[in-house]
Amino acid sequence: MTRINQGTAAGDIVKTLRDAEGYYITNTARDLSQSDFKNRILLHTDLLAAPARERAGYFSLEITGGHQFMLIFCENRWTLF
Repeated sequence: MTRINQGTAAGDIVKTLRDAEGYYITNTARDLSQSDFKNRILLHTDLLAAPARERAGYFSLEITGGHQFMLIFCENRWTLF
């Protein structure tokens, strides 16, 4: 798969996603699992649903659980910077 980096032209991103075989996993700044709906959907669950999403035409999954990663960094006193 081709990696999509920041600064890639929008048209190139869309073409890459549409032409890809399989899924791209998307990481976002906001953690979905912290929403008001408390949808605790993990990557494992997303992948179990992948066949249905493929039939529906989705081409990207979002990683959730970012807060958990931040807790690990804080507990171990690691720094991201």
